[in-house]
Amino acid sequence: MLNATGIWDNPNFTHSNQFLGCMQCHGSIVKVESTDAKVPDLSGWSNVGVGRMNPDGSLGSCSSCHTRHKFSVAEARDPESCGQCHLGPDHPQIEIYLESKHGNIYSAEGSEWNWDAEP
Repeated sequence: MLNATGIWDNPNFTHSNQFLGCMQCHGSIVKVESTDAKVPDLSGWSNVGVGRMNPDGSLGSCSSCHTRHKFSVAEARDPESCGQCHLGPDHPQIEIYLESKHGNIYSAEGSEWNWDAEP
């Protein structure tokens, strides 16, 4: 088993850049049951996802979608807010969305939508 406090000294973990990239969003507890594991056991990873439960029982962070300065419904609803995290080869959701029919409608009509409307 491996945890974040001993990661720097463990010779079996050679992809520290990947660890740091994941750790920024997913927390600091990483369990690897064996050195040949393809995917770490993610059950102990805390996260900032919307509505997800963290290992300590707390829920995901509101600031995933709402900035701390505005806490705006409009800001959280805008697909470009999601694209702050969900982009690139490892998380291509924004690219997939923008190329979809819904993304095309957003691109064509989104500037006219009432992003502050009650859900």
